[in-house]
Amino acid sequence: MALVLLVGALAVRHSLGMALATKRPELALQLDRENATVLAQAALTLVQGEATPQRRKALDLARAALARDAGNVNALAAFGLASDKPKQVAAVFTVADRLSRRNLIVQVWMIENAVAKGDVSGALRQYDIALRTSRAAPSMLFPVLVDATSNDQLLPAIAKTLAQRPLWGGLYLQQLAQSGKDLHRIALLFTILKQQGVATGAAADTALYTRLLEAQLFDDAWKVYASDHRGAQHAAVRGDTFGEDPVVKTPYDWQLSDN
Repeated sequence: MALVLLVGALAVRHSLGMALATKRPELALQLDRENATVLAQAALTLVQGEATPQRRKALDLARAALARDAGNVNALAAFGLASDKPKQVAAVFTVADRLSRRNLIVQVWMIENAVAKGDVSGALRQYDIALRTSRAAPSMLFPVLVDATSNDQLLPAIAKTLAQRPLWGGLYLQQLAQSGKDLHRIALLFTILKQQGVATGAAADTALYTRLLEAQLFDDAWKVYASDHRGAQHAAVRGDTFGEDPVVKTPYDWQLSDN
């Protein structure tokens, strides 16, 4: 059940059309049937863009593209999506992944394959690759990772990934703090990261504190604060000299008012 959360709403054969940069592949195919790129894009459109994918035609187009350019990653992806032979599909996507780490279709398939094998670390490694190499990846993958934090089995692995300070980590934590549903586990994740010296970001911290207080999760809010302010005591007066001006205005700091 936990691994299913790492797939979430990812439907490779139906939803990845948004990740493609094609507009009129059918027209391009009419104009140039010898171009491997055109053939590959047309194959991808057939296998993804139809209610009932035209797999046989997509396979033919993918083969034609590969005959002209054996290293065309889109053609390999189209072939893999259209094929109904599991071993062939795995082999094709493995080759595509070796050729390019910048193809979102390939990376999403690799994520699904890792999940199917029960490989959480492998799935998160593929998430990291996709999020580092594709501008379209965050809008597709962040919601899935946000939901995944609600699972106790996945939370440590997500924390370990974020502790490596990936470039996308800050944006993810901000979205998590703003839209995640399980505030208790989100607070736990932030606490774990702060204890390891990982900066979670002012915007994310502010959003999380606000939501924790609104939900009256005062203990969770204090644990996040304490992990960021070593030695802080719950009952003590903090900042009694008024000399501090924290970047993140927390519920446990003095707030200056014009009134």
